[in-house]
Amino acid sequence: MSDYFYRITRIIFKDLAGALNYLHGLGIGHRDLSPSNIALDFGFRAILLDFGTVWDPRFREQGGSKLDFELGTMPYRAPELLFGSQDYSVTGIDLWSLGTILAEFFTPLEPIEEYHKRELSFQGDEYDNSKSQLSDNAFDWYCGGYGDNQKRSNKLRRRNLFRGDIGDIGLVGSIFKILGTPDNDSWPESKSLPDFSKLEFHKFEVKDLRDNLPYLHSVEDENKESGNENNEISLLIDLIKGLLKLSSSKRLKADQVLEHPWLKDKKLDLDDYSKTEISKLWKTL
Repeated sequence: MSDYFYRITRIIFKDLAGALNYLHGLGIGHRDLSPSNIALDFGFRAILLDFGTVWDPRFREQGGSKLDFELGTMPYRAPELLFGSQDYSVTGIDLWSLGTILAEFFTPLEPIEEYHKRELSFQGDEYDNSKSQLSDNAFDWYCGGYGDNQKRSNKLRRRNLFRGDIGDIGLVGSIFKILGTPDNDSWPESKSLPDFSKLEFHKFEVKDLRDNLPYLHSVEDENKESGNENNEISLLIDLIKGLLKLSSSKRLKADQVLEHPWLKDKKLDLDDYSKTEISKLWKTL
């Protein structure tokens, strides 16, 4: 990933965090944050779409205080939803999804057909970008599924950080394979979830997120070549980890995300970039 697209990634992510900060400040949860529900407006700013499952405190759900847990887009669903929680934090599940989306700017690209054919294998192996038809496009994660069948057959899309194509249990397993099987310290609330005690999971250790985010390596290499000894990647990993906490109470809040060193005091102005080039890029997806 070039530095150009790395900076655009930060701009898009800050827009999303700002949108959530506004909603969460009103007590509103989107509850289906995913790339398919995000678009760029005519000013090239990221905006949220599809408020069909929004939770608004002014309009309580029918059936009392219990919340619907069968919602959201599979790879971006928070773990508490997968275990049937009906009293979860509506803002907390948004923050989990936000962290997953940020991580997927740096996951490998693969043909759409391969994405659908993949077997149950999520080992977190390192990837050799030089042997793949990868692009530097920071928007690939959003538009990968669009276009006619012929175009789609040659289309690349971002690999999901977590496996959403093999059901709830498979998704849970893929989360634990990276973040580690929970214990009382990492997820104290898990024991009280309706379906948690019904399953017994293999003991997985916490993996290094970098092993699943190969595009981070290219950013690191550019920093080394330029002699830039900053801690950009460490800050980014810290931000992703702060959002991808199994315990929703431990996740960074939206206002904390905006104050995180990876975003705070950064010059994030689209005027620095050619909107014509961004438009051309967007239309090719």
